[in-house]
Amino acid sequence: MKITLAILTRIGQTVVTVFLLVTVVFFLLRVVGDPAELMVAPEASRDDIDALRARFGLDQPILVQYWHYLTGLVQFDFGMSMTQNRPAGQIVLEHVAPTLMLTTLSLLVGVPLALVLGVIAALRRGKFVDIVATALATLGRAMPNFWFGLMLIIVFSVTLGWFPASGYGTWAQLVLPTVALSVVVVADVTRLTRSSMIEASQQDYVRTAYAKGAGPARATVVHVLRNALIPVVTIVGLKTATLISGSIIIETIFAVPGLGWLLIRSINTFDFTLIQATVILIGLLVVITSLIVDVLYTLIDPRSRDVAKS
Repeated sequence: MKITLAILTRIGQTVVTVFLLVTVVFFLLRVVGDPAELMVAPEASRDDIDALRARFGLDQPILVQYWHYLTGLVQFDFGMSMTQNRPAGQIVLEHVAPTLMLTTLSLLVGVPLALVLGVIAALRRGKFVDIVATALATLGRAMPNFWFGLMLIIVFSVTLGWFPASGYGTWAQLVLPTVALSVVVVADVTRLTRSSMIEASQQDYVRTAYAKGAGPARATVVHVLRNALIPVVTIVGLKTATLISGSIIIETIFAVPGLGWLLIRSINTFDFTLIQATVILIGLLVVITSLIVDVLYTLIDPRSRDVAKS
């Protein structure tokens, strides 16, 4: 019962978050200025601007536009792209796969590597391996991923010629952006795994396990690592959301035609409708990812149920 209540509470919070996301995006874009005036050429006449505003319903009162937009979103209708004259929702969906592919590969590369480094650093606390792993994690956290991406291009594309500098479609074109995007994942998960392992190893249940005759391997895997992974699940989920939203820069640097690349392109052309659709879909992916992580955390850790209930 508590689990169901906690999950339903989190779903309700997600619905409110999505509504606020849609509302904020809708009104903030209109604060920037009149999309019709921003899109047309400087020499365009007032009649041309008025015709464009009427075509996309921008001549209606703001609340009427907002209501039409909400009712359209329920039917997954984001409106027509101003520059491509196609449904914005259809265009956005065409660019989801590269972003999800890049995010998934970054997690598959980063999380296992970070877990190994974190466990080794915790088991060899204070030793040379621990110092190196901690230093690399700190460096990875402090290093901007766009700078690291550019360095990867200079070294492995321009100098060595091992991998393509841009594009999407082959595994070789995904190597450099995946490495660049997974740096933060490796850094954060390594640090958290190390600290969680050290904290869990000092608990009473670990000493009890040793007292009952459990060997070092069994105590580490069954008692220490199992409990240390609970906060790691949360950080991995948060990093997934960060990768989705943070892929904007990496996709632009490596010309990966994902949601981030589409957003920058839409901003450059001020495709008002497409900007709305892209930002909202990126936000939805982040919110849904956070919801899935919270549900999993509720199922894994019973202590979180009371927190969610309160």
